Amino acid sequence: MQKPWFHRISTLLIVGLLVGSHGCETLKLRVSDPELQSIIAAKTGADVNIRNFSSNNRSIRYATVGDASNPPLVLLHGSPSSLSGWRSLYTDTNFTNKYYLILIDRPGYGFSQFGNVVTSIAEQAALVNDILKELQLRQPARILGSSYGGPVALQAAMQAPDLYNQIVLLSASVKPSAEKVYDISYLMVVPVIEWLFPKVFTMASKEKLSHSKELEKITDWQKIKSPVTILHGDADELIYYENALYAQENLAPHTSVDLITLKNKGHALIFSEPDYLKALLLLYLQQ
Repeated sequence: MQKPWFHRISTLLIVGLLVGSHGCETLKLRVSDPELQSIIAAKTGADVNIRNFSSNNRSIRYATVGDASNPPLVLLHGSPSSLSGWRSLYTDTNFTNKYYLILIDRPGYGFSQFGNVVTSIAEQAALVNDILKELQLRQPARILGSSYGGPVALQAAMQAPDLYNQIVLLSASVKPSAEKVYDISYLMVVPVIEWLFPKVFTMASKEKLSHSKELEKITDWQKIKSPVTILHGDADELIYYENALYAQENLAPHTSVDLITLKNKGHALIFSEPDYLKALLLLYLQQ
């Protein structure tokens, strides 16, 4: 009789071989520069510029969409994902005509040196701020961080408060050890078998397993000067609702905080309920 662990490993081997044989390109959760430009042009006609920012052996792909004279809106995706995860926003003229969208592939995702993930939230935030400085924005930006992009948005505003005039946390992971961790995440980072899994998921696992310690380093709440809007579902089974309460508790003594509890809503609304989410964002983003 086979032991349960043997059965699991055998299954993983089969899945890994099947996935590996198909190249995993569709599992990189990204779109190429030409495809991104084509999609946006067809849907909105907005100006699109795709660039690479380089610093300290890091290369970060980012895209700007729309008129640079519009209010800037920085979009930081979660994990696993890429800037292409914001498709429902950058293909909607309600956003491309109203905002100057700044879409960033976080380190290791999309085309930002795919596979070379950065687990340091502070380092990711510094790269975001450097990109905004390179753009020489005409006015402070709104910054929207989804899931694992949330703490990066917070840290960016702590490092450079004058760059931002609003922070939006969407289903954001900000409280240490207040998120679901799957057992398989531990397997995905074991060097001898990590090749079995699509790289985008091994990267996400590396980030997830280091996330609690990284979140413990976020302590400069008093440096947040921009108003903060928190959108979080009370039925989120991945990044628990207590994250929203934790953020509110730490931010309220220093800035205005608007906590919007999304009743009976879960995680990843950008994919599961994009129209609902877009309506919320248009309502709560500063005009």
